[in-house]
Amino acid sequence: MGNESAASDLQQRASALLSRFAYAALDEHSDRDLVDLLRATEELKSAAAALQARAAATMAARDDCPAGRRSAGSQVGLARRESPYRGRELTSFATRLTEDLPRVLDALTFGRLNERRAMVLAAELADLSPEHRAEADERLAGNPSTLDGLGDLALRRAARRVAYELDPEAPVRRRQKARTTRRVSSRLSFGDGMSTISGWVEDLAAAAIMTSLRDGADRILAQDDPDDDRTHAQIVADLFVSRLTNQKHAQATPVAVKLLVSAETLLGDEDTPADVEHIGPVPASVARQLVGLSPDLRSTIQRFFVAAGSGTLVAMESGARGFTGQLRDFVLTRDRWTCRTPYCDAPARHVDHPVPVAEGGETSAPNSGGACAGCNYTKEHPGWTYTPVPRWPADPRPHELEIVTPTGHVYRALAPPGPRPPPTPEPRRIRWDGPAKYAA
Repeated sequence: MGNESAASDLQQRASALLSRFAYAALDEHSDRDLVDLLRATEELKSAAAALQARAAATMAARDDCPAGRRSAGSQVGLARRESPYRGRELTSFATRLTEDLPRVLDALTFGRLNERRAMVLAAELADLSPEHRAEADERLAGNPSTLDGLGDLALRRAARRVAYELDPEAPVRRRQKARTTRRVSSRLSFGDGMSTISGWVEDLAAAAIMTSLRDGADRILAQDDPDDDRTHAQIVADLFVSRLTNQKHAQATPVAVKLLVSAETLLGDEDTPADVEHIGPVPASVARQLVGLSPDLRSTIQRFFVAAGSGTLVAMESGARGFTGQLRDFVLTRDRWTCRTPYCDAPARHVDHPVPVAEGGETSAPNSGGACAGCNYTKEHPGWTYTPVPRWPADPRPHELEIVTPTGHVYRALAPPGPRPPPTPEPRRIRWDGPAKYAA
């Protein structure tokens, strides 16, 4: 009971401090006072980060198995309004900090390091043995002046230098481990029609790729074609596309496009944006162009329709033939192909039953939810429940899940709203009080 009382008192003090910050008046303070305030609040943020790390590490230690650590990390993410993946990263960092890096934890607690820089040190020392980590911790953070004035890059280099001195084989193990994580990924554009393709490959392979692309661009520029006004960087990008697709602009590749669109947009009666899988919102003109070009590209267009006004996903028309799993397509499109767990932006790889079939759950759109692999596995850990919030058939509100964590905290997960036009403003009404108002 004493520990619970102390924890409650700590939480109340933190809430009171937040309230004081929210309404603090700053106009009458001098610049010198404001700079001092910035330093003091930065140190306070670091102390709070250290407290969060200790709390996360304590939770993880109570159920020290892979499933338990995953569950604890997901709860940490939800509590910090971060994705479950980020929550597990923070929990792993917290465990290393509290178990192996007490000096770094002290530096964080007393404001000499912020959370980001403490994470840099923890990551650079992760491949050392516990004994070497303890020595590196003492050498890097034992003296408060050691870290003063170091930028992020200098801090990373200092930690790496110490790690290499203590264990010359550490970089070899690190490279071998990193090679197993090689991958290619893409990052969506933010409304400008462009995206980023990232390749996590060996450094020597990356150097060879870039040398080949730049040499190719140099040869094209050397031809001095008056009709080619591309820059060197644009040519490199075009070569990257052409070598991967055998096309200059990759516009003739058949694709399967899932398009969430209102019927009015498709017919050209309005310009409400549509949604496309892996891309997100696109202008109405682009949506109509996709549909118009699909026969020429031999592409499959699946059109998903939304209810007028509410934007709720209500129906699907498929141009594909011979494929099963249309209910799965419906659910993934309703959830915008993204995990439904709050703050999780991971792609939805699974369509799951919130109420398991073994417990009477139906395989239906109401009892469904898109989930990434990590969240789906976490859901199976004891104490987690996902429950669909009941809706009447004509209810205009989007699909909703109630998530309860092992600690009893409740979160709500609403499906994203569908494409819907902006509300029509009500006509302005002029009040008429009658002739008595104007009587002399």
